[in-house]
Amino acid sequence: HVMPQNLPDQWETEISDDDHEKYKDTWGNLVLLTKKLNSSKGNKTFEDAKVLLKKHTIFKSTQEILEYDTWGIEQIQKRSEKIAEWAINRWPFD
Repeated sequence: HVMPQNLPDQWETEISDDDHEKYKDTWGNLVLLTKKLNSSKGNKTFEDAKVLLKKHTIFKSTQEILEYDTWGIEQIQKRSEKIAEWAINRWPFD
């Protein structure tokens, strides 16, 4: 989870409880992390999480998160659309 599963105070100013519940477990908010990195990331702010990800992530899809300056509903929606487009191209319906 880029936006943490448990919404700490530093995130509450940017994301409502309802939006948190709606978007926290969507594909756009999920990234691949090792167990150790996920534990280190915890409920950190997006800025602090980016520092950890930049140093330690090996997954390209997770590294793409570093392109964002902020992380909220708009970014989660954009990333969800990108993932959906990739999946449709990767596994066409025909």
